[in-house]
Amino acid sequence: MDSRITDEVVLVSDMFVNTDPVSGLRDRAKRLTESHGWTSDGVDYGDQAEPSIDENGDTFDDEIPKRWSFAFEMGLDNIENPRPGWFDEVVALLQFLKRETELEPDSEASVVVSFRSRSWYSMQITIVDADWSFEERLRGMIQWAIRQ
Repeated sequence: MDSRITDEVVLVSDMFVNTDPVSGLRDRAKRLTESHGWTSDGVDYGDQAEPSIDENGDTFDDEIPKRWSFAFEMGLDNIENPRPGWFDEVVALLQFLKRETELEPDSEASVVVSFRSRSWYSMQITIVDADWSFEERLRGMIQWAIRQ
């Protein structure tokens, strides 16, 4: 995903799906990113087709079902001097992911905090799947990760 977000600290979600995002996911994600008056300086969405690879790492585009990945990025630099509502925005993204996992059987989204200056370092915050439920402790986990 070629992100327009320039924040140092970024919340990143990544999910694989078996359905082409053109079939509705992309429009739903666009509506979400455009509908909020985000306190973050940046929220971005991207998706791409993934190569079809078997268990040996060989590519067989015609024989392996096509998969796609999609991701959200949300800048978190505003948490150092928190703006009211920042965590509600995180929850809105996570709830969107939960709805998508309910539509896509056996799927899950990984959610991490990553750092532009330390691209090798990220901290997993949660895994969102169809059984995921909101936990207030996520706020503290995100704030703790940012201080690392």
